[in-house]
Amino acid sequence: KMLCNNVWYQLATICCIVQLTLAATETCPPDVPGCIPHLNECEVCHHTCLHCQMIGDKPRGGQCTSEDCMDCLPGFRFIRRFEDGTGECSDTPAVYKHTCPKSSENCSPENMCQTCHETCEMCQGDDAHCGPKDCMMCKPGYIHHPLFTDETGECLPPGVQVGKHELTCPESVLGCHENNRCLTCDESCEYCQSVSTKDGNCNEHECLACPAHHALQIENEEQKTGKCVRSDRKHRLNAKQYLRVNSGHAIEQAIETTQSIFSNPWFLVGLVVVALFIYKLRRGGAR
Repeated sequence: KMLCNNVWYQLATICCIVQLTLAATETCPPDVPGCIPHLNECEVCHHTCLHCQMIGDKPRGGQCTSEDCMDCLPGFRFIRRFEDGTGECSDTPAVYKHTCPKSSENCSPENMCQTCHETCEMCQGDDAHCGPKDCMMCKPGYIHHPLFTDETGECLPPGVQVGKHELTCPESVLGCHENNRCLTCDESCEYCQSVSTKDGNCNEHECLACPAHHALQIENEEQKTGKCVRSDRKHRLNAKQYLRVNSGHAIEQAIETTQSIFSNPWFLVGLVVVALFIYKLRRGGAR
């Protein structure tokens, strides 16, 4: 308590906070969509990034990686990799796969599909062998039912309508309930279900199964539904961090700021500098 009341300690703390805030503001300023400067741990961006951000992890030495970019320097194109809006900057030209050529609307150069499902004429997705929900165009005899914002979806025989139980949660999927009212799933879900939705449009918290490279975080134990998140370091956020990022709760922000101060090596450097300054002042006064 006495230390906290010391004016020099307070000055050092203020200087440290200002330094950290300025560093975070430079690497990801608030006017860049998706940037949260008071939570950003990046002090230095990768050489390909124009802006960068890391929330939830502390990069070594404050140096963020090539996968923490928010946008790119001239000469690079941005490839979004994670749900928090970060990705990497590539200097390679965009190459479209034959499974979804450039001439087709909504096809992406990030498409990984080498082969399509037997019902698809065109497809795009995150795996080399794409599944029945990665279709962009159907083979003759099937009707395309878009499910996601990039227009990927399923190719189904005539008579099977969008919104049927078989589409959002078929009987073959373990856990699907016969009273499922989901007509459409959120784009983050592979399958979904809800017995309480009123409009039939099920949200991101009502997923029952997830696409590749995602894991289901159970939120409703009775229905075994929850949210699909990327299964990588970008999404290993604990409940407290999740609350900060999504609600901006003032108390949680204060906790984060305090933790950043005491865990950042520049805080100790600041204390040493102030201590040396005080020591020189006292020696000068003694003379």
